[in-house]
Amino acid sequence: MDTALWKDISVSLKATLEDIEEYYETIRDLAESNSPTRALSLQQKEPVLSYPILALPVPNNPLFFGREDILQRIHDHLNPATRQHKLPCFTIYGMGGVGKTQVATTYAYTYCGVESSSAYDVVLWIASETRSSLEQSFYHIAAALKLPDISKQTDPGTVVDAVQTWLKETDKKWLLIYDNAEKWSDIVSEFWPKAGAVGAAIVTSRDFNLANRPASAGEELRTFNHEESWEFAQSILTEWDSAAEDERSALKELLSNLDGLPLAIHQIMSLINAEGSSVTGFVEVYKDHTEEYHKHKVEDHEAFYSHSLETVWRFAINAASSSKQSQLFLGAISMLSPDSIPEKLFYARKDLDLPESGLFFRDIMQVRKITKTLRSQGLIRVSKSNIRIHRLLQSAFLQRLENETRNDILTTTATLLNDIFPKTHLGDPLHDRWEICSTYILHVQSLAKRWLAAARKQQAQQATSDFLELLSNAARYLREIGSYNGALELVDIGLALGGDDHEIRIANLVNIGGIASERLLQLDQARKYYERALEIRARILGDGHQETCGMKQNLACVTAGEGHYGLALQLFEAAEKGITMSTPQEKRLATHRFAANYGRCLIRLGEFDRARENLVRGRAILDSGKDVPIYRRSLEYCFGNLNLAEKRLDDAQINYQTCLTAFPDHILGKNQRVLSCGCHYKLAVIAMEQGDVDSARDHIDEALILAQKNDSQGYIGRILLLKKSFIQIHDGSKSDSEEAIREISMRIEAIRLNLESLLVEYNLEKLFAGRETQQNPDELFEFFITWQTR
Repeated sequence: MDTALWKDISVSLKATLEDIEEYYETIRDLAESNSPTRALSLQQKEPVLSYPILALPVPNNPLFFGREDILQRIHDHLNPATRQHKLPCFTIYGMGGVGKTQVATTYAYTYCGVESSSAYDVVLWIASETRSSLEQSFYHIAAALKLPDISKQTDPGTVVDAVQTWLKETDKKWLLIYDNAEKWSDIVSEFWPKAGAVGAAIVTSRDFNLANRPASAGEELRTFNHEESWEFAQSILTEWDSAAEDERSALKELLSNLDGLPLAIHQIMSLINAEGSSVTGFVEVYKDHTEEYHKHKVEDHEAFYSHSLETVWRFAINAASSSKQSQLFLGAISMLSPDSIPEKLFYARKDLDLPESGLFFRDIMQVRKITKTLRSQGLIRVSKSNIRIHRLLQSAFLQRLENETRNDILTTTATLLNDIFPKTHLGDPLHDRWEICSTYILHVQSLAKRWLAAARKQQAQQATSDFLELLSNAARYLREIGSYNGALELVDIGLALGGDDHEIRIANLVNIGGIASERLLQLDQARKYYERALEIRARILGDGHQETCGMKQNLACVTAGEGHYGLALQLFEAAEKGITMSTPQEKRLATHRFAANYGRCLIRLGEFDRARENLVRGRAILDSGKDVPIYRRSLEYCFGNLNLAEKRLDDAQINYQTCLTAFPDHILGKNQRVLSCGCHYKLAVIAMEQGDVDSARDHIDEALILAQKNDSQGYIGRILLLKKSFIQIHDGSKSDSEEAIREISMRIEAIRLNLESLLVEYNLEKLFAGRETQQNPDELFEFFITWQTR
């Protein structure tokens, strides 16, 4: 068959299949959006794992061109059948737009699932640009591997641990692709396979240093030479007369200006296809405007880029900006994390209050039409209802916006995201909606950083109410999963952009900042956050509003964290009595929280009867309506502490064991891991009291593992003190016990010195010195444990 004819048939078939896929996905999305049983049916399916598993967000590229030599060198180094290392790694590095990601994905599609001893059973993708993207990738991996008891409600630390365990224990041949890695330090701490894991890895990066570490081999991916550029361009062009001399001369001239950069060549050829232009006609326009484009070269691109990309972006962006709607849509995509942007984010409700320029998002078919146009122009890629865009295009597009247009895009994107992101009510947890939160959190973080960057250049307006509400709920989610620094970053951005408007939104953000700071044991900072939120809420909502009294309760928690339990009890009581404006349903969980906090304080003050009365009341409140597992587990821990204090060891043992075994894994995750650590610590104390040596040893070991995973220096010190005592009592006669005690004592002293320095850093010296109880030998360690888990 004639080669040109076959190429025409292939291109037409590809376009037809894309159209079918597009309309199928439209119908499916509409159906799923109206299906209340979808989630239930998915949960009811039995997990069946079949190989090969190819978990990549990037589809196989049928137009991938060349690079056979580097693909072979990668495989020579990583080949599962012949590799020389347990974990060989190959780094592909080079400038942006040269095709690093495409080479990595093509290698994966080439060598996964084929009938060969050198093929992989499993290929897994890890977006490595930020910590959040790394964590999100491990969620996707866990889902692809169908790991038991893991869901989007599971905390990130537990998910990473589960994936690491699978990588180490499986006998399958696996490959990890770490895409767009910025720094080795971001990966090595948690996300690199642990010692003993046998597999292979590819890293793509613009940083050549990653070719030395962690890679055992690496290579710079260079631009195409003249011959490769010519062949690549021809493989993309769909309608041009390759026999016409003027067309061939025009293409040669055009390619000479694109410097062999694959992204630039692909972009320009896609534009020619989309416009239905001849190459000759396109070159005439290109020559007319090239000089003008080069005068306005933006400042953000790296020095090694030639003018080629700058000119390409001008043409591409002009094409996208031919309609206001396309410009706004591409702008919204450019504000978000570049990978896995759900198309349904842009299918707005019919009654959503959007800026006038963004009203077209209410029309799903119009959004689909614009998506198809941007796709045909090579500006975005769409696969499985997710949109991808190149980072360089995002940057170039955003830098060329007029401020008015940029503000329209920021406002519209914030409104769309805020509408779809779950919302908390009066402090109720988001944990049953973590799956939705995890889908959009990277996009919230990206929008926040881009808004802040534009504002610093005086290119963006102050934050809108929708944007501040979005930041507040996203920060709340990050706080719930234990990403306290991530939560504080969003709080800081909101405060920087909020101005004097939307004070209640600011109060909500400041409250989340206080909670995150409290969990990080930065009590002085937490108090400042809470006091600011209290002032705003009291002034606007009134002193008796439940949210105002919630701030008073949070300030009481800080006081309890400082060790002033008597004063904290008084503050809790005053806060609850002050509530005059709330419905019974709204007051229910707040009343439970007060009852639990009374119980905690009273246990520490030795008033056990009053403590039990309040804890029983708290349990009755939970039993009276919809259960909140996180609250119930914390209450069970309080009962354990009360029974332990009263020497009811058997009852306490049941309470702590219930905490460890009666709740689903996502409840036992990072935000609750310290509570699990506390349970094992208390069970070890009980076992030592009862003379159960083996049980005590096991619980000490489990507690120490959890404390180290959570980097809880307070609990690590406390557990080591208990372990030292255990060895002295039960292992004192062993020959190596003296050395073990000496080593533990050194570790205890090192932690003590570190915590004493933190007292100074966090301005906590006076607070620690003024605690009501100072008689315990582990008092310093206890001070650095959140008071609810002591």
